[in-house]
Amino acid sequence: MEGFQLQPFRVQEELDLNKFIHQEGYEYKAIELLAAIANLDGYLLPAKFEIYKNLAGNLFKERLLQSSVLRAALLKTFLNGNTQFETLTNDLILSVIKEKVTDNAKKDIVLHILNLLNETQINKNIGINIVEKLIAKFNLPRSEFSKILDNLDTTNARQEFNSVSAFEKTNFWKDTLGKTITDAKNVLLVKSENHSLTKNQRLIKIPREVENEKGKDFASKVKELSKIVHSKRLKEKVDDFLIQIEPKPFRVVLVGEIKHGKSSIFNKIIGESFSPIGEGTATTSSVLELYYSEEPKYEAKWLSEDTYNKILNYINVHSDNKHVLRYKLILEDIISSKEYVPGGVISNLSSSAQVVDNYISARGRFSSAIELVRIGSPLDCLKYGMIIVDTPGINDPMKVRDKITYDQAKVAECVVFVMRADKFGTESERQFLLNLLEAGNLFELIIVLTHIDRLSNDEEKSRIFNEVYSWIRNVSSNQQHQELLRNVNVFAFDARFPRQDTSEYTAESDGFNNFYNHLSTVAEDSNRDSKYLSWLNNRLNELMIVAKEESEQYIDLSNTQFFNRENIVLFEKMSKKLINFISSHNHQINMRLQALCDRLIMDYNHSLEDIEQTRKIIEINFRSAIETKVRELGKDYSNSEKWGLFNRETADGIVQKHMTDFNRRINERLNYWKTQADIFSKELDSYVELNINEFKTLHGEFSYICNTSHFATSTFCKIDEIVNAFERNTKNALFFLGGAGFIGGRVTLGLVEKIFTSIVAISFPPAIPWVAAIGTIAIITHKLTFNADKRKADFIENKIKSANENLDKRFKSLNENMIAAYSELWEFFKSIVEEKSRFIIHESLGTAEEAKHLILLSNRLKSDLREYTHQLINMTTNEIFNS
Repeated sequence: MEGFQLQPFRVQEELDLNKFIHQEGYEYKAIELLAAIANLDGYLLPAKFEIYKNLAGNLFKERLLQSSVLRAALLKTFLNGNTQFETLTNDLILSVIKEKVTDNAKKDIVLHILNLLNETQINKNIGINIVEKLIAKFNLPRSEFSKILDNLDTTNARQEFNSVSAFEKTNFWKDTLGKTITDAKNVLLVKSENHSLTKNQRLIKIPREVENEKGKDFASKVKELSKIVHSKRLKEKVDDFLIQIEPKPFRVVLVGEIKHGKSSIFNKIIGESFSPIGEGTATTSSVLELYYSEEPKYEAKWLSEDTYNKILNYINVHSDNKHVLRYKLILEDIISSKEYVPGGVISNLSSSAQVVDNYISARGRFSSAIELVRIGSPLDCLKYGMIIVDTPGINDPMKVRDKITYDQAKVAECVVFVMRADKFGTESERQFLLNLLEAGNLFELIIVLTHIDRLSNDEEKSRIFNEVYSWIRNVSSNQQHQELLRNVNVFAFDARFPRQDTSEYTAESDGFNNFYNHLSTVAEDSNRDSKYLSWLNNRLNELMIVAKEESEQYIDLSNTQFFNRENIVLFEKMSKKLINFISSHNHQINMRLQALCDRLIMDYNHSLEDIEQTRKIIEINFRSAIETKVRELGKDYSNSEKWGLFNRETADGIVQKHMTDFNRRINERLNYWKTQADIFSKELDSYVELNINEFKTLHGEFSYICNTSHFATSTFCKIDEIVNAFERNTKNALFFLGGAGFIGGRVTLGLVEKIFTSIVAISFPPAIPWVAAIGTIAIITHKLTFNADKRKADFIENKIKSANENLDKRFKSLNENMIAAYSELWEFFKSIVEEKSRFIIHESLGTAEEAKHLILLSNRLKSDLREYTHQLINMTTNEIFNS
């Protein structure tokens, strides 16, 4: 049979990422909608990509680690955001309803969209309408999102400024990048000089409350800048500043390492044992506030929800600490009790003993869940509005109490720092004071030395005092700090004894009285506002410096992190390496397949020749048998009844004999292709394994470049997690080779045998008469033919013609079956290649696409970030300085 061909096969050389993007699952619908919203204002920024990849991680989980193709598809989706918001929203809603998605997953999608809208400058109303529709269709309570929705700036004061597309050419953006960066920096530098806040006289003449309002207005603008430049450091500085300038009473806070005598001093001031002492390690659990009241008053405040959540976060991080675990059990027991009310106040407490036993002592019944205990006392030193605060202390085994102590000291105007006379000046004490000087609003520092009974004589005491003064002045070299440190007052006394018991402890009593009188003087200080305003001036200048530093750093980020040509070149080379690797792999596979295809066609042609040869032999034997039968029948040769036995035995015997020989030769081919299938499978195993190991090396290079360049911020998952998933996948792929599952061993040979068995089974259709009766044609021929030999010869030829026509039909069917069998065998070999090469092809193509789209993403982030940053920083810094 002429023209037999096998359909050529080419190993996959490119991926259609769209088929991964436009999938039926709700996850893909959600990610498409999020990408569209990310492109709302024309800017793709790092913060937006963080939100996008966070949702992708939540939706796709392990699949994202395992498939580079999926990661590449998601990168492409983010870069090419679809603008058909209504269609995308409706598609997502239908998918979510159809797949019966959980409420938590629905909330997660809505929250990520809201977070993305917070990073969007214009067109927020489009996103808000989408969110409102999703909340309604998802049957989610709007109250859970109302706070975030209300905080979204829908009016958007920058809308006019940003209305021009991010990619439109304007006169402003025709300037060079270098000039733009310089201009942005100069705005900060020049205007800070023109609007210097170092004029102390101007500040001192203005009431504290008025200056506070100006400080708040300034800080709010700096906080807005912190959002623009995504500076956590600047935001924290602003938040601390806003807490510190709130109008409040004059606070004196007692701090120091645990078990150094803070609580003893507090008790000695109040003249009553309120703050617990002598209980193991940390004794004070809650913050104690002592304020002026004509009659003793006591109240306690439960942990607020915010404080409780901070404690829970700390517990989760330090769950391996035995102190933390014990505290957790106690806290959970209290929180679950009916007495606990988040942030609630427990008032009208009847006695100091009740307060100490239940709410103050570290072993108190409710102490672990108490945020603050307030004690009203008619002490003279409190009349001037002073509040004295006792804290848990520093170096507490429960580090969360360290934070509570630091937060209290940070908002104090006066700190009493308690140290032991026999072992002062530890590194933790120095570091605490240094942090406090840098972040607090401190303008009065008092040092109290306890445990002075450990000193042997007055000479040693004098030496210790001198060492303390020397040590305190070396805590910080900052000039602003030095002014405060040079004016520190140091007191020493034994705080273990009540104030009234002074008859036998004169020196210590004098020390405490001096300390107590100094506190009163500090409370009455007429220059307190002057000191505060001087502090305020310094803090505003510090905010300005940090704002300038963070803005410059963010501008540099846009110019270096996302414009590192060296990194781009590395990734471009990496992408080319992957493409070359794929091309080489595909070329080798295609060569093997082409050689196999040529051999299959050659073998088919041999089989075709064999069929034709067999057919000719059968024809010759048919002629000989018919002629012999005619001679045997003599004059009855035309009697059709005489030919029945011939059809049943002689003709079938001839076919059977020669088809048996043909079947033997087919079996030889069967055994040949069994062997070839096994050889091909093993060769392919070895080659693919070699390529997987080579690809592992390339993937290692890819991961290294990601880890050591700015691309680490653009990858969907942590690089080490991707590498681990890749290692698992390659192990699975290598295990798959050599017979597991679809290919190899018996399964391969069994399929080949099945193919050739089917050829033999359908060689000939069911038996029909080989030699048909001559019938009417024979009678007519007999009448018209006068020569007896001629009549006999014609009869024989008609019989042979009839047999050959029957034979033609049967061999035509055999040829068709042979073509089908060889085609099926070819498809089988292609399926081996597809199955065994699927991992290496998909992962290498996927990684190449991922590398390509990481380059595109990096360039886009760089371009958008640079333009966006310069616009908003210039605008916001103008507002700050104009304020």
